Amino acid sequence: MSSWKSCSWFWSVIYARFWGKKSYGNFLLSPQTGEIKTNDRDHASSISEEKGQANYYTVKLDKYDIKAEVTPNQHSAIYRFTYPKNADSSLLIDVSRKIGGEVALKSGSVNIDKENKMITGGGTFSKNWNPSNWNMYFALEFDQDIAEIGTWDKNGLKNNVLSLEKSSNKEHFGAYVKFDTSSDQEVNVKIAISFVNVDKAKEFLNNEISGFDFEKEKEEAKDVWNEVLGKVELGSEVDKETKGKFYTALYHTNVQPRDRSEDHGTWDDYYTLWDSWRTVFPFLQLTRPEMVAANINSFIKRYKENGKISDAYIQGKEYVCGQGGNDIENIIADAYLKGIEGVDWQEAYQIVKGEAENYRSKNYATLGWNTGETEAINGDKYSWRLRPSSATVGFAYNDYAVAMMAKGLGYQEDYEKYIQSSKKWLNNWDENLESSDGYKGFIHKRAANGSYATVDPSHFLGYDGTEMKWQGYGDDFYEAGIWEGSYSPTFDLPTLVEKMGGKYEYANRLDYALGKGYINFANEPAFQTIWTLASDEVQRPDLASKWVDAYLSKYTDVGYPGDEDNGAMSSMYLFMMSGFFPMSGTNNYYLHGTRLPEVTYHLGSGNDFVIKGINVSDENIYVQSATWNGQPLTSSKLTWNQIKEGGTLEYVMGSQPSDWAREVDNENPSNVTELTLDDSKLNEGILALNWNKATDNTQIKQYNIYSSTQENFELNDKTLVTSTKDITYTFNVSNEVKYFKVEAEDYFGINH
Repeated sequence: MSSWKSCSWFWSVIYARFWGKKSYGNFLLSPQTGEIKTNDRDHASSISEEKGQANYYTVKLDKYDIKAEVTPNQHSAIYRFTYPKNADSSLLIDVSRKIGGEVALKSGSVNIDKENKMITGGGTFSKNWNPSNWNMYFALEFDQDIAEIGTWDKNGLKNNVLSLEKSSNKEHFGAYVKFDTSSDQEVNVKIAISFVNVDKAKEFLNNEISGFDFEKEKEEAKDVWNEVLGKVELGSEVDKETKGKFYTALYHTNVQPRDRSEDHGTWDDYYTLWDSWRTVFPFLQLTRPEMVAANINSFIKRYKENGKISDAYIQGKEYVCGQGGNDIENIIADAYLKGIEGVDWQEAYQIVKGEAENYRSKNYATLGWNTGETEAINGDKYSWRLRPSSATVGFAYNDYAVAMMAKGLGYQEDYEKYIQSSKKWLNNWDENLESSDGYKGFIHKRAANGSYATVDPSHFLGYDGTEMKWQGYGDDFYEAGIWEGSYSPTFDLPTLVEKMGGKYEYANRLDYALGKGYINFANEPAFQTIWTLASDEVQRPDLASKWVDAYLSKYTDVGYPGDEDNGAMSSMYLFMMSGFFPMSGTNNYYLHGTRLPEVTYHLGSGNDFVIKGINVSDENIYVQSATWNGQPLTSSKLTWNQIKEGGTLEYVMGSQPSDWAREVDNENPSNVTELTLDDSKLNEGILALNWNKATDNTQIKQYNIYSSTQENFELNDKTLVTSTKDITYTFNVSNEVKYFKVEAEDYFGINH
């Protein structure tokens, strides 16, 4: 269904859901009474009594007093319109229109088979998000007797004119049918679409919906969705509101992509795989692995037919988009690592390798980093979305995926080549770039001559009503700033942690960045970022829990923080609520604690993965302890192999951070020694304190400098002057006698 503004209503037969842009909305159906109106604004109606489920939607059209209902099938749907008692009811079909009211049909026709109560049509369309033209057709059949039927265009209704053809995309046209509903107010209309031809649409209509039994079709659709939604089962203690949100998110996760293999031959509607590779496909690997296999087999088929596989494949057309890199490779490699059955992995590897050899940008291949160039090695073009740094990191992630697949299949030479290439993200690491708030080392764009621009990663660009934007947003990273993008090489986490000063500084810095709003973890570039805190390399699951709770607390209503993005937001919500998160390209799932008393994943393997939460509440967000199959779990990680075999993960939750799965340190840092005063710049009115580095069994976080006019003074917030990571502190000379003390502090908050 599509609607015009918030107060208007009419049907569009096909629509791409939840991704924030206008797509499809073709073949408009408008039930009316009285004089037939062909203009959107004239025939639109306010609505009431609206109700929606996965298998059924109904609404009342107030303007006409018509109850409209629909229930879907794979390529078709059946509508039931209940008109008021009158002799002047009608149904208008606009063949040329798409969502937004635009004329999208470049050339096509509408045809009426009066004897069989059937209307067919379609043609070549444009103006979709994918800029390629595409063909689409429909076949519509109704069960009521005809009072009047014909076609229409800008010149009005054409009674009994049963065929109309147009070759421009400037004019609305279509068909109409009038009914006498004085005695029988119910009109059933079934329609099917095809991207191939009208005959294929007729075939779907006949095969999928036999007759006009609306209730039968509704129940069958319900059964289909119950099977899908039943893959995850919430425990009886979960409250009704939470169940509503959870299962709505589960529904959204399973809407797209769409299986059109019986139509044009492949799965379709990837808007885009940049959105879904981190969360949607990893979720489906657990619950619907056969669907993941079907998608990968569809990728293989497309590659054989088209010579490429793009992240954005819509209306049966490839669209080389490039929001990150070529992320379809990540999906294939991740499924291979999970051992998803039903795929020829040797064949799949050849297309992944083929993509790697052809669909890296030219300067990524030659220089080792992307400068903003959109031309691929083979001469094909990415869209404007291929931004310098996000492309470098994205392609490096893709190379890592290829390497992991090559290693598993025994292609050692390929493995060495692509694992080395995956390090190219380091070519955009500028160790000298420092933010205005004192953090050093970031990923940002690099010119072809090797130079970096001098910018402040913490510079605020503005707020667009959805998110805060920081330096680098849009011109350096796609939908991310420099702070956010610098955490994106999660596939090479050991190196990233090292570059950011080690695991303690990494956690401290990330916690700071999240607190400042530098990282929008409600958008795809940062989806994985929080869970690096729960990794073996960082060991701070308490901070992961903290920021998961911040997300869930901020977005408490029934909406989303931005575009839902084809299940990307929904599947992330499901993982957050359940208490675990996948790291695509590995077999690791990081743990942060559940928000549910009990949830069971009925896995594609046939086993059950049960998660239980003891003492779950809005306040108890931190894991106090955990067990796996009854045995103490001391790591904030499970593997794919553990989960697929089934088992029970039990969390004990509490309101305060605990030492669970963390490194414990009870030792003091060493004393600060050799505290001296440097007066070499006394003539400039400047003095400096210098001292030797302290040592710790973990890592020194900072040095706290205290000062007072009294020789013997306490170290507290009143006497604290500043904190620094350096072993020197400069200050201006004053007329007062001042005493200084310096203490070392480690990342566990222990001072000495």
